[in-house]
Amino acid sequence: MWCPTPATFFAEGVHVVRLSFNAQQYSAPMAGPAPDTVSFHAVGPQLRMTRKVYHVGESSSLVGVDVELVGESVLHVSVSINVSFGGSSVLPGEDELEGYQPVPHAQALSDGDRKSTRDFAVPVRTLHWAPGEPQVVKQVLVHVLNDRIFEIGLEALTLRLYNATNADIVLNASATVVTITDDDPMLLVAVRPHTAVYRANAVTYAYIPVDVIGGETALPVQVGYRVGGGSLPQSMYAADIVGTLDWAPHDQGTKFVRVPLHWDKIPFEGELSLGMTLSPGLNVRLEKGHETMAASYSA
Repeated sequence: MWCPTPATFFAEGVHVVRLSFNAQQYSAPMAGPAPDTVSFHAVGPQLRMTRKVYHVGESSSLVGVDVELVGESVLHVSVSINVSFGGSSVLPGEDELEGYQPVPHAQALSDGDRKSTRDFAVPVRTLHWAPGEPQVVKQVLVHVLNDRIFEIGLEALTLRLYNATNADIVLNASATVVTITDDDPMLLVAVRPHTAVYRANAVTYAYIPVDVIGGETALPVQVGYRVGGGSLPQSMYAADIVGTLDWAPHDQGTKFVRVPLHWDKIPFEGELSLGMTLSPGLNVRLEKGHETMAASYSA
């Protein structure tokens, strides 16, 4: 061990000697005469994260990330916490000891103009240990915000130790990843059970509504549809009506499928039905058992 400043004099008495094993807080040694050899055993103090990853559900309101002070300290110790969006870890149920490798996750965010873009909050980002304090493990509290809005299945944030005073950070245990699993249901849509179309209105088209009946999503939604079935013969409406309906994120409005009708072929005072089938597309659930009824009446 080299003293950074040669020919340093220490008065008699008890002195606190801080050792930095990885030069995080002290400058490199200066050139000087060969020092006397002194042997002693020094331990810590060091700071480290106790785990590489925490997996939590969105319904978990709070998760405590452990930071451990290793070794006794007779000085005040503190460390700051850097919070960044995103991170890489093994998936829930996996372990690196079993050969699984970390994979990158989508970014969990703490800001944004919508509730769905605010996934967490870390209000306190500095930890302190008093000299000789017996509580060696302290926690960084991550508040998980349950927005009840369907999002990407797994998002992550990374907590990293930095700017320690009177302790060194263990570099290979300086960070941990918190993954948040979204547990909100996807958007639920359904064909409106009954929609009447009247000849008296001189309407050329039937508009079949598809309603959002549950949930909210921060992701785009797409549903396929095919018009057909029911008691209305295919000769009385345009054939091969297929397509998709799209909802933008946070859109909960009703969408309509336009069906051209051949009124000249539809009998007066008739009551006929026209069906439509939805097919799942993207980020959506379908309510089963609904069909649309299009009825024609005389003026």
